[in-house]
Amino acid sequence: QVNDMIFSIDTATQEANDAYQVCTQLMRKNDAMKGTDPELKDLREQNSRLMQRMAACSMMKDTAIKSSSSIKTEALKKAKAKVQLDKDLALFSKYDSNKDGVLEKK
Repeated sequence: QVNDMIFSIDTATQEANDAYQVCTQLMRKNDAMKGTDPELKDLREQNSRLMQRMAACSMMKDTAIKSSSSIKTEALKKAKAKVQLDKDLALFSKYDSNKDGVLEKK
């Protein structure tokens, strides 16, 4: 389950980065509009607002990626601890002869 979660996080991260790159390239292409036409001025203003919005989205995207990275690390630590706990419990139950959850001196 942890590996599936990590794979889905990595996939979502890559998709978000790819989508942001496409948007950035499109905005840069459209930002090259020159001229004094009033319609172009409105488009440039809209483009400027969209660039500001994209910058805010980029910061949120980066924050989400960083938090998902720490979540991945934590999930891996918990999974490793669970495996070790299962091994320890199996060893304990091997020597717990009367199955009361306590080891006897014998």
